[in-house]
Amino acid sequence: SLPAIAQQHPAPTANQEEVVEPEIVVTGFAKPYKLTGKQLVRAQTAFNAKRGQLAPQSQLYFQITSQEGGDISDLDLYLKRGDEVLSLPLDGQSRFVLPPLNGNDWTLFANRNRKAIAITPTILSPGTSERNRMLGDLRLQCETYWAMSSPETAIVVRAMFSAAGGCKGTKFGYYISTQAVITSGIVSDGSASTPLRLWGDHRYQAPIGIKAMPNTARVTLSPP
Repeated sequence: SLPAIAQQHPAPTANQEEVVEPEIVVTGFAKPYKLTGKQLVRAQTAFNAKRGQLAPQSQLYFQITSQEGGDISDLDLYLKRGDEVLSLPLDGQSRFVLPPLNGNDWTLFANRNRKAIAITPTILSPGTSERNRMLGDLRLQCETYWAMSSPETAIVVRAMFSAAGGCKGTKFGYYISTQAVITSGIVSDGSASTPLRLWGDHRYQAPIGIKAMPNTARVTLSPP
């Protein structure tokens, strides 16, 4: 079977936690949610480096997902570095935009346990949505997600991903989760279309390795 990465990133193991630095720690919980400051900078760096080629008008968001089915309406997120504090307000889709970070010494705080939420990059261009994506956005999202998460990923998975051609390859599956049910989906450039491969009814394989499809091709899900 193909190696796969899915953008609902599993929590790190206990051994992984011991070597990650600097950690983003939520105080007041026995097992606090953790994310490295370096990860945020890596995501921004990868996005800025490849945005012009893949999705010039796109915006980098960070999506909050409840991992335990809990309510996140009272989620409090903010960045702190010394005496500096930056609030991270969420939009109506439970996303926030990260300000440019001039260093990886910021700390992100959230009032949740480690396994309660996931924070993953989501990239959208104007006129797109979760159900109507631009292929270039998904390609850039894969590059950004991998840059953010790969150093904390197991060595064997990194080796498999590299051998499969990375985000440009066709020998692995990059899967995107959705909030609403999917019954079908296609990628189309206006003259040709290819059906999407679904994994259950809330996840699909992003068709980012189809070289014949340009970055402007659209990935549409049904129902819309």
